[in-house]
Amino acid sequence: MYISTKEEQIKSVKKKSKTTKSRLTTLTKIKHSFIKGKPSFNKTSREQQKGNFFVVEFKEKTDIYYHAYQFEHHYLDVQIKSLKNLLGRLEFRLDRLQKQLKTLKNSEKSVVFGGEKLFKGQHTLNHYRNNHKLWVEDWEQSRYSKMTISGRKDAKYGNFVFAYVSETRNLHFTTLNGVAVEIPNLVFPYGQENVEKVIQSQVSMPSNLKKDHGNASAWSVEDHGDYYLFKCILDIPEEENINHSKSDGVVGVDLNVDHIAWSNLNMKGQLIKSGVFEFDLEGKSSGQATKMIEAEAIRLVDLAGKLNKPIVIEKLNTTKSKVSHPYGNKKANKKMSMFAYRKLISAIKNRANKMSVAVFEVNPTYTSQIGKIKYM
Repeated sequence: MYISTKEEQIKSVKKKSKTTKSRLTTLTKIKHSFIKGKPSFNKTSREQQKGNFFVVEFKEKTDIYYHAYQFEHHYLDVQIKSLKNLLGRLEFRLDRLQKQLKTLKNSEKSVVFGGEKLFKGQHTLNHYRNNHKLWVEDWEQSRYSKMTISGRKDAKYGNFVFAYVSETRNLHFTTLNGVAVEIPNLVFPYGQENVEKVIQSQVSMPSNLKKDHGNASAWSVEDHGDYYLFKCILDIPEEENINHSKSDGVVGVDLNVDHIAWSNLNMKGQLIKSGVFEFDLEGKSSGQATKMIEAEAIRLVDLAGKLNKPIVIEKLNTTKSKVSHPYGNKKANKKMSMFAYRKLISAIKNRANKMSVAVFEVNPTYTSQIGKIKYM
């Protein structure tokens, strides 16, 4: 993903360099014609001579220069200098991106336990430079505050370190230095029934069947200072009664930066009804955005459930498109960066799985044109 993103960025920088060079060539030719005393302009250029005046036509305005000296020195020289500076910055950026791409392709990615930012902080942040002991404490807290132990199918409780007794809801494990720890009455606010079901079936399963049919249970422990967070990670089998049938039609969904558009279609693809679920993510934190997206996903899946139809969405890859137009329209770029496509997809799929609604992903190519031709 990083390599493809870098390649997309290199492509956009090269494209911008090409248009900048072309523009610089045009203005340089105009400048030379002024030096010779015979001003001439490209027919397609925005700079033109109208009688005794020189004009520069923009989309929403036109600048007028009243004589050749003013146009040459107040406009041409300024623009040429600006374009040369931009070209230099683009060449620097291109060289930097190419080196980064080479590193990604040829070098192994390094890992800094405890985080690279914190590791560098011992030399760059004042409160750490003057107190190395404080940095060591914070680094150890960051480095050793989390532990994840993967499960094993052949273990009695699905894990050789952690044992969760579903009858008493007590968690037992032994630390690295041999201390036995018991966490009493450990109840999960979400998924408790799944944890109990998986672990009970694992305990009751004969030992000779566990290797092939057992259920592994991974456990994670996080130290947050005032409290500990325990997580149980399970493989939950897919719901068997999910509605995959398209015999009554589908609910077609289009995901956008500020709304989810839906269309209720019959079995022939004819439009019955359409609507929009709107939301505004601008200025919202990541947590707020997630909650808003989840709320709209619930509305969408509940609608599909009432209609008894599966959901069809586009299979998009926004990773490249978010970096492919760095020199384009600022408003469009802002909207693109705000487009939480993966959060939307994840929220819809999670809710759909709970409500036994199937989600189909389709190739987005030509869907807009098909829709326009079919329904206009």
